[in-house]
Amino acid sequence: SFAPGTLPPGWNIVWSGAGYDQQMVSDDQSFSGTSSFRLLGRPSWSAVAEHHISSDSAEIGYEFKILIGSAARWGEEHPAFFSYQAEGNQWGTYYAAVRFDHRRRAILAEDGTLLGRWSPGTWYAVRVILDRTSNSYDVWIDGAQVGFDLPIKAQFPKLINAVALVSGHAGVPVYYDDVSAFTPGGDIDGDGIPDSIDPCPEVNPGLIDLNVDGCVDTPMVIAAYLKEGISPVVDELPDAAMP
Repeated sequence: SFAPGTLPPGWNIVWSGAGYDQQMVSDDQSFSGTSSFRLLGRPSWSAVAEHHISSDSAEIGYEFKILIGSAARWGEEHPAFFSYQAEGNQWGTYYAAVRFDHRRRAILAEDGTLLGRWSPGTWYAVRVILDRTSNSYDVWIDGAQVGFDLPIKAQFPKLINAVALVSGHAGVPVYYDDVSAFTPGGDIDGDGIPDSIDPCPEVNPGLIDLNVDGCVDTPMVIAAYLKEGISPVVDELPDAAMP
């Protein structure tokens, strides 16, 4: 976990929601460790944070844990792959979104396909794999596949260069934990376990693991650990690595 009240390293605020100072690491909620990344939108103005990724693979994936602090009468949270101002959209283009709709308490695909239901104050594990050749994606919620070959609305997913986390127009706190991007089938550490299911895809002999969690520390994590003596939330980065 990073220090509460700070912006996690590598994340940029695209839209400020309730204010830049409201988008932060928080110890109010956590799925693993002692903190999570809290975003707070406001009515009609979203909070959006992006983390850049780079991959030429036809298939790419993202996953995270999400907890929505309270329910509102309208609005939605729609974390997704992202590209700022791509495809002529001044607000940015979202790809393979998983939508948490407040009015219906429903988890929806981009095209409105019902993927499940959600309740405030509950953690959900979300996993998405996007096929950029067919412009379709699969979704898993809490380990169960609930979406198959779902169409995306955008036309050019090769433009993806980030993962975006969102607290939308509902204006409620949304907490994210264990966020990562990956390339399905990749095996960066050569241990025979695909990165998409390997809990520590970059572990290799001789690499650094300062917090002794069995996962390789990135340079940012190492610097933070040495400075603050804290343990990272996400310290393994697969093929579609967040820089």
